[in-house]
Amino acid sequence: MTSEAKPSDKAERGIEFSVRIRGGSFPRKKRAEAVIRRIKEVASSMVKEKRIVISPQLSELIWRRGIEKPPHILKLTIEVDEDDGVATVLPIGGDRKD
Repeated sequence: MTSEAKPSDKAERGIEFSVRIRGGSFPRKKRAEAVIRRIKEVASSMVKEKRIVISPQLSELIWRRGIEKPPHILKLTIEVDEDDGVATVLPIGGDRKD
């Protein structure tokens, strides 16, 4: 019996994302939320998809140090599922559900 590899309908892009929140000082209690919004903005402009999903691994990485101290630099992978029209943002080295 031979197993053939199925062609994948997913495209990937890797980026190194510097989390600089625009507008100078930003309220301490809204920094992690602002990082999530900024990631979604950048991902949607890169892949031209309307629906952006943040993976649980990336969410946990951002919120690990609390709402006031999100990480400054993130290395991300954006997976685009052509069938569903959904882009998923993962940290590089994150577990994938294949």
